Amino acid sequence: MGRKAGKPPVFSRGLGQNGPMNPFSFSFPFLFLLLPWQQSRPASSTGAGDLSQWVQEVFQGVEKETGIDLQGKIRVRWASPLEMAKVLTKDSLEFSPSLGAETLKKLRKSHRMVGNQLLGKYDWRNKEILISRSNLKRQARLFRLPQLLEAQTIKALITHECMHAVDQKKYAWVEKMIRNGPARIQMYNAVTEGHAQAVAEKICKAQGWEKGFRVFSSVIGKIPDNLSGLERQIVELKISQTRDAYWKGRSFVLAIQKALGEKGVKRIFDHPPQSYDEVLHPEWYLDPTLRPHPTFDPKPAFQALVKEMPREEWKARTSKASLSQLGAAMSLLPERERHWILESMQGNRSLVLMDRKNPQARLVILTFIQFKTDADAASYLDSALKLSKIKDKKMAKGVMRITGSVYDDLRPLGRSLLFASKTLAVGTQKMTVQDVFAQRKNLVLELLSSNHPFPKERILGLAQSLIQKVGFEGTKTGSAGAQPSSRPGLGK
Repeated sequence: MGRKAGKPPVFSRGLGQNGPMNPFSFSFPFLFLLLPWQQSRPASSTGAGDLSQWVQEVFQGVEKETGIDLQGKIRVRWASPLEMAKVLTKDSLEFSPSLGAETLKKLRKSHRMVGNQLLGKYDWRNKEILISRSNLKRQARLFRLPQLLEAQTIKALITHECMHAVDQKKYAWVEKMIRNGPARIQMYNAVTEGHAQAVAEKICKAQGWEKGFRVFSSVIGKIPDNLSGLERQIVELKISQTRDAYWKGRSFVLAIQKALGEKGVKRIFDHPPQSYDEVLHPEWYLDPTLRPHPTFDPKPAFQALVKEMPREEWKARTSKASLSQLGAAMSLLPERERHWILESMQGNRSLVLMDRKNPQARLVILTFIQFKTDADAASYLDSALKLSKIKDKKMAKGVMRITGSVYDDLRPLGRSLLFASKTLAVGTQKMTVQDVFAQRKNLVLELLSSNHPFPKERILGLAQSLIQKVGFEGTKTGSAGAQPSSRPGLGK
């Protein structure tokens, strides 16, 4: 789901989207190497080499690969974090000119924080590439990676930014991104960042800056080692699609280019993917008939839950998670198991109910996920229980921590239900989080309540009632002829 009307996104590279997975997912604009947990300390302004010489070398490498001469057309300079922030605000105003004063004030505050994290930014209005020396130093300290300050790493960074200028000249992506609107920016971002990354890598290899490219790329979406537990998962959810825009976007671009040649590159700039899942599955972009088609209708269940919650206290929105977001939510599971789950998923929908006066105070989230087969859905419950217990261990310490958990697996009693109740401590405050999973055929329901505890039998009965209200198309509940997926450790 895109952003709400009236709340425009930051128009720049690396936008985040609302995530429906859990009560701790937030909507926040993530740009290139945005790391919100970093402290913005001023860095001393010391020399980092001859920027003009590096730029000349990069321009030559870019022209050799693309045929586009940027000399005299694009300026590259060092820029302060505040300058970065001001460019971001101009981008937002360009994208949404009718911003209210209060919204603009909040955006500027957000941009100042983002400006302290950006390493590079292409300012398409002024035809400038801005490189932040102080942020490079900050990232180098944070990740104990002094190679970030080496000449070939900065050349790789400049090369990536130059590709945005080249692509603007060839494909006019800025105008197309504006025309596509805020709901499509995340998909378009995967095209622009993925293509810039793919071509920059090729240029850096040709110019002998391959090591610098690896170093520069290694910190894209990197999470510091000292962040753990619930905080780490929150960040994983926030940055999942931004990080994937570079790496999965790169793979997407290369797959389309391999299949269709340069015509394919032009096609993705002219007609970007319809959803982020197409970025992760380029074969779906090339042949939409290959895409899984969900066969369930959650509306009756959504309507029933809304009726249960007093309208004067709660407001609701529906959403759909991308595979990137779902994968991030399961980041604590083994990679093979997570891959199996994502490959088996056919579709998902969520209803998020928020406290009308204070949306962060109380949340109730109803999510449906459809799998290829009934057996896959049943196996997913095992993974959900496993993931929940992993979180208990991983989140035993930290600012946000789980201090107690109670489980009840009702499947041995013939009820396809899992129940968990946890005490979450944030500083000195505590809240109850309840999580119920239910299965019906190839459909799994998750009903999560944060700081709004239900009596146990009430929430279990509600979960059973809601999943029964879901309608299916025809009599089929899975893909025709589908076989249960090969789950790691379970065999076929």
